[in-house]
Amino acid sequence: MKITAHRVMIPLLKKNIYTLVDKMPEYSGGNVALQRYIVENFVYPQQDYFQASFQVEFIIENDGAPINVRIRNKQEKELTEAEKEIISVIRKMPKWQPGECKGKVIPVRMFLPIKF
Repeated sequence: MKITAHRVMIPLLKKNIYTLVDKMPEYSGGNVALQRYIVENFVYPQQDYFQASFQVEFIIENDGAPINVRIRNKQEKELTEAEKEIISVIRKMPKWQPGECKGKVIPVRMFLPIKF
């Protein structure tokens, strides 16, 4: 069964962003390497309340760079220090292998649940 791409128009970026494609983006080294990167780079903030679960959403651009990183269903002014830190970690991560649809490299929206 061939998977077809679903498109979502992002006015801010003025380009088509896909959510389901033939070949999804991959972090170099796979999920284990991705988890290791996050654990090694996340600095626990000094705050009274620490949220141990994040629903991170971002786009893997055509060149593999993570862009437009955010916490799902939260406005920037609502973010905790821990949420700001995880956003920073994702923004700084190495490039991924980009997603493809019908042999063409395309930007793909990713959803990454993270728990500490």
